[in-house]
Amino acid sequence: MNILFLTEYFPQSDKGEISGGVEARCFYLAKELSKNHKIIVVTSWRKRQKRVNKIGTIIVERVGPNHKYSNKGSIFSRLLFAIYAYKRAKIKKADVVDGFNLTTYIPAYFAAKKINAKKIATYHETWVGEWIKNKGLITGLIGELLERITLKLKWDLIIAVSNFTKEKLEQTSPELNKRVVYNGVMMNDFEKIKTTKDEGFRIVCVSRLIKTKRQETILKALKELKDEEITAVFVGDGDDKEYFKKRIKEFKLEKQVRFTGFLKTKEEVIKEIKKSHVLVHPSAVEGFGITVIEGMAAGVPVICSDIEPLKEVTNNGLCGLIFKLDDYKELAEKIKTLKNDKEKYEEMKEKGLKRAKEFEWKIIAKEYEKAIIKKSS
Repeated sequence: MNILFLTEYFPQSDKGEISGGVEARCFYLAKELSKNHKIIVVTSWRKRQKRVNKIGTIIVERVGPNHKYSNKGSIFSRLLFAIYAYKRAKIKKADVVDGFNLTTYIPAYFAAKKINAKKIATYHETWVGEWIKNKGLITGLIGELLERITLKLKWDLIIAVSNFTKEKLEQTSPELNKRVVYNGVMMNDFEKIKTTKDEGFRIVCVSRLIKTKRQETILKALKELKDEEITAVFVGDGDDKEYFKKRIKEFKLEKQVRFTGFLKTKEEVIKEIKKSHVLVHPSAVEGFGITVIEGMAAGVPVICSDIEPLKEVTNNGLCGLIFKLDDYKELAEKIKTLKNDKEKYEEMKEKGLKRAKEFEWKIIAKEYEKAIIKKSS
């Protein structure tokens, strides 16, 4: 089968230079599916990247003018990319076209229609009615409009990455055919990397540095704990990095907090997780929460906010500790528990590892394959 993926960003090599959950899903799913199918990925281009290259057997085609990574705005650049993505996709031979994010849904739909392929959208989260709250007035209005248009289209299949996302889509678009296919993790990537824990008690947070990810909750928890033995490492980059730096200075946490910036390879990210004692994911907005699974796969107990997608991933808190969103005092107590209670620490570590194995990419790819083959028959 010929499968065409449209995604705004995609790694440059097999090392997996990934900046977010959408790219991770597209990359690992493409790697697994390429063992049995022809996979072409149409994505954006940045300066010094090759326009066309192969990652294993995956063909990657980068289109449009220079499109820098951003989680905010960049409306004109995103519009240009969408136009170029459609132009490239509509001349490809494919049985299935799958759009992976809001920027690529409409191009994927109309390209698939043009070449008589199955029209599929992979949905990580839906923000109908919430765009302005999450992204501000201008970006929010445009996002709201684009998503409402997207959900009026006659898709052959909507793939939701969690039951939470599927249920939200049911509220706005009950007529669309939907199926849940989770995000996953490559267990072997975590098992083969060996490292030692940092001294003291280290927290790691792997996420874009934006306010909706609520990294500030970790900073407030550190201030509450008043324990210099506890440190925090923030892996990733984002538009609100300077804001968080100011808060660190205000809280006098300069000696306890470090930013790694964007790490170029997945191996580097995994090492940062495995050097840590706990992974904390305090996010307010998620469609799934792949970072939580990665923490579990690394053998690191996780603590996350009690939003529905993260409760789903942790099996309602059985495989990871959860705290009320934005409640930094409760987060501080959970951190203290894992630092001082070795029995609880080992229990959460083992439960997390067992849970992570349920999300192995080989299993997820087979579920995806079943879904698209069923719709392609």
